[in-house]
Amino acid sequence: HFELFPSAGDGSLCHNLFLLTMPLEATIVCLDNSEYMRNGDFPPTRFESQRDAAAMLCDAKLQSNAEATVALMVMAKNRQVLATLTPDYRRILKKLHTVVLGDSVDFVSSLQIAHLALKHRQSKEHKPRVIVFVGSPLSASEKELTDLAKRLKKNSVAVDVVSFGEDDVNESKLEAFINTVNKDDNSHLVRIPSGGNMSLSDGLIGSPILGGGSGGDSQLNEFGFDPNMDPELAMALRISMEEARQREQQNNPAAAAQPEQPAAPMETDGMDDELRAALALSLQQESGAESTGTSTATTTSAPPASTPAAAPDFDKMTEDERMEWALRMSMENTMETDSKPDDQKQKEADSKPAEDDDEVLNNAEFLSSVLGSLPGVDPNDAQIQDILSSLQEGKEDQKEDKKEDKKDDDSK
Repeated sequence: HFELFPSAGDGSLCHNLFLLTMPLEATIVCLDNSEYMRNGDFPPTRFESQRDAAAMLCDAKLQSNAEATVALMVMAKNRQVLATLTPDYRRILKKLHTVVLGDSVDFVSSLQIAHLALKHRQSKEHKPRVIVFVGSPLSASEKELTDLAKRLKKNSVAVDVVSFGEDDVNESKLEAFINTVNKDDNSHLVRIPSGGNMSLSDGLIGSPILGGGSGGDSQLNEFGFDPNMDPELAMALRISMEEARQREQQNNPAAAAQPEQPAAPMETDGMDDELRAALALSLQQESGAESTGTSTATTTSAPPASTPAAAPDFDKMTEDERMEWALRMSMENTMETDSKPDDQKQKEADSKPAEDDDEVLNNAEFLSSVLGSLPGVDPNDAQIQDILSSLQEGKEDQKEDKKEDKKDDDSK
């Protein structure tokens, strides 16, 4: 990606977001300390503007992670590493003020030295990165730059190039170099035009090197951060926004009557199984609440006949899919129970004990066995037999009365 940044824009926001989304890296900042840095097209001079931009980059890298490290080297005048990889920002600042201008830049040799220094980083968990400031014409050919880029890409070294001052002369070479070294969009070329009162720091703020602009490593969503870095936070924010929207619709019925825009699908690639199941359960609860609110607000109508869902093939389902299906069925049963009217629930609760009592009293064998288990009671006694027969006759009379009442209701 090749970007041109004429102004800083909302740089402070992009810079703060960069600090939240940067991965753990070991970075070497390569400075152009050739004689071309004496030019004043970037006030006060190219070199002083470059030094301020390098200090800002080192500070941002070190603040992005407590274990991040930064090194500093020059590409002209002996081409040496001034400060090895360190988390000490004050050491970097001290070495920045010892840089001496002279000679010309050797781009290929400088990046080879930077690659060698990155091989000796303390932890292999640090992703290697080189940030190169180029403000003078490159003497190397395009083929040499392409071969160097292939070696760096093979070793997974990301390279960011800041081209300024002599951008027109180096444009084709640097584009070929970045196109070759770029792997999964980890390398960028930032061209900053000369003229005006804009410094290099202003041009870098909002660029892909600081996590902003198009083509950066962080793909910011509508909440202002990269959801791939924290999928749980992205899911929590989406659920919170959905709940706020539902509360607003309940408080403002007129707004709820308007057609809703379809919600963007949630990204669940980075979530674990339990979190994905909890998300599905929460969405079902929200959909149940929406359907209940809609049915109470509109006029009553005949409910559509519910068709039972076909049973899935459990042999072809994974364990996670079975758990998700069980959770969904449990929620549907709970919603069906809650949707019944209170008077219907009470009638069902009252009718069950009565039906159980009828079955017990009508079972003569059961009553005889219970009476026979009592001490001093003879179930064959004449009085006990008369009581049992009277109870059965009373129940039969009640059944006949209910049948007659039902016939009278049908005739009416």
